[in-house]
Amino acid sequence: SLLLVGSSLYVGGDFMWAGGVQRVRLSKHDAATGATDPTFTATASGRVTSLVADPGGASVFVAGDFNEINGITHEYLVGVTPDTGVVNTTFSDSDYKIDEIDISADGAHIGAAVAGPSSGNIAAVWEVATGDRLWTQLAMGDNQAVSIHDGVMYFSFHEGFAGDESVRLLAADLVTGVILPDFRPGIDSFYGVWAIAATDTGVHIGGEFRSVTGVDRDSLAFFPADAVAPAAPTGLTTTASTSSTVSLAWDAVVDTDAGLEYEIRRDGVPVGVSVAPFFTDHSLVAGATHDYTVAAVDSASNVSAASAPLTVTLLSGSDTPI
Repeated sequence: SLLLVGSSLYVGGDFMWAGGVQRVRLSKHDAATGATDPTFTATASGRVTSLVADPGGASVFVAGDFNEINGITHEYLVGVTPDTGVVNTTFSDSDYKIDEIDISADGAHIGAAVAGPSSGNIAAVWEVATGDRLWTQLAMGDNQAVSIHDGVMYFSFHEGFAGDESVRLLAADLVTGVILPDFRPGIDSFYGVWAIAATDTGVHIGGEFRSVTGVDRDSLAFFPADAVAPAAPTGLTTTASTSSTVSLAWDAVVDTDAGLEYEIRRDGVPVGVSVAPFFTDHSLVAGATHDYTVAAVDSASNVSAASAPLTVTLLSGSDTPI
């Protein structure tokens, strides 16, 4: 595993020497010259499979098939200082060897593809600040790769998931671990996906497959990010109004995105968000007139066109609602 951080290159693997200097499975080098850094002296008792850096610069996180770091018991996942390699972060419940890790852009969460016996074939996420494991998802075979992007962790495995032997790749909410229902591609091989790269443009995968969801794809595939905005809401109407509130309702937008929300705008300015097709606007001025519109927003932040505007005049303070 290679990790480039600024002008430094960190290397992890199953070696005993690096650049003519004894280094046990971990080393740090000048990225321009390859010279081995004499101050970084971390060692691992087993193979190092994956390295990621804390975006804040406090740690380099090390994962693999080891039980000790620097001669002290630390199993499978730790953080070390970037300058000397002293352990500065430990994690709970890393019970089996880890094939790959990734870290969220804010540095708050680390995700891992864990390979173990039947009870250890998990995708898992830890909170970096506490070291606590937040969740796991158990696959039928070893987890092989992970990639974190925009609050979602993509993870791959062989054999299948929850009795479904056609699936080798899933996505879960990074914090809760809930599987996202709209991303479940079929993969036509036993081992499936060995590498994942999730980006703003979409999800890239590589591995041992010849088709993905029935489409011919030889070892490489790409799932473009959702760039299609939902339909504009229709049927916006007032269901009730007083001198200080307006209650609105509209027809629900039909969309495949399970995370659809509605943004309510008063006089062109957003005033609230609702997951249901109704909303009440509060603390308004008696007798005032406002124009309301509603737009649908999906989980990829695609925003629909606005609904047709609805003009509402509030009751005056002396009016009695009918």
